[in-house]
Amino acid sequence: MDTPTGRVHNPYTLPTWDDVPMVESVVQYFSLPTLLIGDCDVAALGEYWAGAGRGYSSMLYLTFGTGIGGAIVSGGRLHRGVGQMASEPGHMVIDLHGPECYCGAHGCFEQLAAAPAIARFARERASPAMLALAGGEIERITAETVGRAAEQGDLVAGALIEQTAFYIGVGLANLMNILAPEVVVLGGGVMGSWPLFEPHVWKTLMARGRMMPFERIKIEPAQLRLNAGVTGAARAIFDHLEGRL
Repeated sequence: MDTPTGRVHNPYTLPTWDDVPMVESVVQYFSLPTLLIGDCDVAALGEYWAGAGRGYSSMLYLTFGTGIGGAIVSGGRLHRGVGQMASEPGHMVIDLHGPECYCGAHGCFEQLAAAPAIARFARERASPAMLALAGGEIERITAETVGRAAEQGDLVAGALIEQTAFYIGVGLANLMNILAPEVVVLGGGVMGSWPLFEPHVWKTLMARGRMMPFERIKIEPAQLRLNAGVTGAARAIFDHLEGRL
């Protein structure tokens, strides 16, 4: 999101929306003040204000879906960096020799632990259970398919859950070591399988937490689900009017 100009600059995941003057178009149509903020940013504000981050001073929010997005809230304020950008944790490199990412790097977080990555790995080693859940069509295997197969005891799906949890754990450890948040809130469709991921994620975290008291950092699933964005957008209006955004 390019907040100062009111445009989106992302030809990779929003090809038909790239460089569209979104704020200008909305203002012309509604004749109302408009501010452009990223979906992860407003979802983070929503969870911090009325969801799993409520009551904490600092929160790291991550969403695992078609990509991995995130935002940081500290002292009640959304972190804004250069150009009013927030953060792009999905493009933190986890494996230097991992798959190529559209950003130009290899082994980015979202190329290893987002929904399309899980589906890609699953299709490469599809088990009979996963194929059955996908109606016999390998291209219909999704991250959700993997979670459902793992719940049924499928060993291949279970191994994929463990692999994904390892990548999630490495990514979280990196971010937690840098940011030391009081709470990490995890959202997005992939986190529907959080109970399966959780023990493996913590195993990975505790192997990397000697310099930071990871056991004192809460990790919570998001509470607001699809309402996080609209709730956070409402909070953003208040914050903007109060000069806190």
